[in-house]
Formats: sequence, structure tokens, C-alpha cells
Amino acid sequence: MGEQFNVDLPPRFEYGEGEQTEKDRELEDYLSKLTISLDEMFKRIFNRFSSTKVVGDGTVNPTNLLSNGDFENWTAGTTAVPDGWALILTPTLLRDTGDTGYGSYSAKVTAAGAGLEGISFSLVGLKASTTYSVSYRTKVTAGDTSQVLTTGAGTDLAATESTSTTFVTKTGTFITDASGTTVVLKLTAKADGDIVWFDGVQVNQGESAFAFSDKPAGEGVWADYFATSTIVGWSSFTDSYIYTKKIGKTVFVRYLLSGTSNSTTTTFTVPYNSITFSLFAHGYTTDAGTPTTTGGLLTLAANDTVVTCYKTMAGVATDWTNNGTKTVAGQFCYEVA
Repeated sequence: MGEQFNVDLPPRFEYGEGEQTEKDRELEDYLSKLTISLDEMFKRIFNRFSSTKVVGDGTVNPTNLLSNGDFENWTAGTTAVPDGWALILTPTLLRDTGDTGYGSYSAKVTAAGAGLEGISFSLVGLKASTTYSVSYRTKVTAGDTSQVLTTGAGTDLAATESTSTTFVTKTGTFITDASGTTVVLKLTAKADGDIVWFDGVQVNQGESAFAFSDKPAGEGVWADYFATSTIVGWSSFTDSYIYTKKIGKTVFVRYLLSGTSNSTTTTFTVPYNSITFSLFAHGYTTDAGTPTTTGGLLTLAANDTVVTCYKTMAGVATDWTNNGTKTVAGQFCYEVA
């Protein structure tokens, strides 16, 4: 029956001779039966929960940890990188409406110049030494091969290939290292010239893979907003991310933007409007390759999504040099309505 419960009851009242009435005996009998019933109920509750899988197993926690895994969002254009994803080398990309494995669009990847070209997604904020499952839909042109793998894990997802000319579901797992280092999921065309499609990508904690489900809005996991953000101040980047995580009415932001400056002003957008209070924060800055001695001011106006970055704490909007290496980095949080 499982573990038994030991229930401590109050001492039983002892009657003197002739003192116990019929009503007393009925009450005592009722309480005795009630105690047995409660004890049995507690045993059943214990056995029920002791046999349930722990939170974190894929069968209990199927939350998708990446955004835009169905490739429905292509803010930069239908031949650009899908929102939230990054390029691997120089493939040709297309938001395909004719061949889809889930929803209205899929990501069509053509290796153009080298093998293992495609797109990647950085999974940040993962738990240390924890198993995660990956599932996705894929198809290829006859004779070609799609390949999916991860890098950065303690035990990476081994290269998983498909040569199916119709959409099939593939699965695998990876285990994070002892530090929970960021893991990069890579969707690629194996050889130069290969044409492949991907759709319905799902990553969830636990050993059990799940079919695609869209990442819930504001679920409390880090997501890179860089590809969606409207950024002013650079012509190109060497390092770049704008990770955001929304918990309740609080949005946390970790950002690093570093590259070649092309403007005396610097701004980027965040995904949610702030409330009716302006935000002032401090961050690391370099201008024309030289770190500033004081760091720079960062502001987010009330009821807005535009973050303005200043070179120094003096807060002069046009103080940046419009060439050389410009860097802004830091973290802040703000409240939404």
C-alpha cells in the first residue's frame, strides 16, 4: 500500500463506571470511523503523489523554451533570418508557404557555398546538469540531407539527419554542463547545394520529447530579442544580444551590442511598453574603441519601448562617434502595465 501514516491522536477520555451514555458511545464510534477514513485518505494521497513524475520531466513540464519555433515571424523579410534565430554561414533562406510541417510557414534552407549552413537558436538560462529534449519537423529535396545538432552542452545532441522527402518528426536530447552554459541549437543543410525545410521546433526540459507548442507569452524564460529589436547606431555587429524575460509585470533585460558605429545616437527597442514611469539605468560603454571612464546612462521613457543609450552619465544624446567600435552592455528591469 506504500508508506503508512502515523497519526497522533489526543488521549482517549476514560469514563468512570456508569458515566458513559448511549450518545457518548455513538459519538466515540463515529469519531473512530472518521479517524480510520482520514487515515486511509492520507495514505491514498501519499501513494498518488509518490508515484507521480517530478516537475521537470518532459511529461510534466512541456513548456517550449524557444520562441518562433514554428517560423511564423519574419520581421526582417521573407528571405531574411526568422525572428529570434541567427545565420550559420551564408545559406539562402526563404519563408516557405508551400511546404509546411506546422502552421502557415516553414524555414527553407539552401546551402550556398558550404556544407552545414543554416540557422541557429541560442538557449540561455538553462538549468545545470539537466536533460532537455528537442523535437522538430523536417523534409528535404530528393538526395539531400538535413542535419540538426547542438553545441555548448555537457553532452550535446548528436548530429541527427533526415533524407525524407516528406515532413517527418525527429527527436533527440542534450544534457547541460555543470554551469548551465548557453546551448546553441543548429538546423542545417548537410552538404553544399542541399535544400531542406524545418518547422515546429520544440525544446523542453526532461527526457520526453513533445510535438510543437508555441512558447507561452511571458512564461519567464530568457529569449533573445535582438533579431526583432529596432536598433540604431551600428552598421554591423561583432557581438550582439538583447535577452529579455517577463515575469508577471516585470521585464528583465540583459543586453550587449558591439560593432561598427555609424551614428552619433544609439537606441534599441524592447518588446513591452513601460508603465507611466521613466527608467534611468547605468551601463558599460565604449566609444571609438575606448572604454568610457564613467560608463553611460540608459533611459526608457514612460509608455515607450525605445531604450536610449548615452556615452556618459552626462546624458548627451548625440555624443557618440559615428565610426570605430561602439559598445553598450548592461542589464536593467522595468515594469509593464
